Amino acid sequence: MTLFDANGDIIEQPDLHDPDGVSALDAELLRCAAAEFDALEREDEPMSLLLSPLVAVQLAGLLQLALQHEGTQADIRDAGRSFLQAVREYFAESPAVLEVLRRGDDTTQDVPR
Repeated sequence: MTLFDANGDIIEQPDLHDPDGVSALDAELLRCAAAEFDALEREDEPMSLLLSPLVAVQLAGLLQLALQHEGTQADIRDAGRSFLQAVREYFAESPAVLEVLRRGDDTTQDVPR
C-alpha cells in the first residue's frame, strides 16, 4: 500500500515481508499488523460502516480526489472504486446527487482553491 503526505509525496514504507532498514520495534509491529490482517481475513467478517448520506458523499469526494493521483496503486484504486459504486447504488433514485458524483469523476470540473 502506498501512503502519501499532505503534499502528495510518497511516504516510503518498509516491505512487510522484508523490513530491512527499520528498527526492530517497527519490524515487529509490521509483522504483528500483517498477522492481524490475515486473522481478520480468515474470519471473513467484513467491517461494516453506517454513514449518513452526506458523509457518504463527502467520503466519495475524497476518494475521487485520491483516485486522480497517479501514484495510487491498483489494489487501492479497486477498493476506492468499489466504495464509489456502493455510494452510487445507494443514491440510485437521487439524480442530483448522482450528477454531483459524476462531476467528481470529471477532472475538468476541478476548481483549485
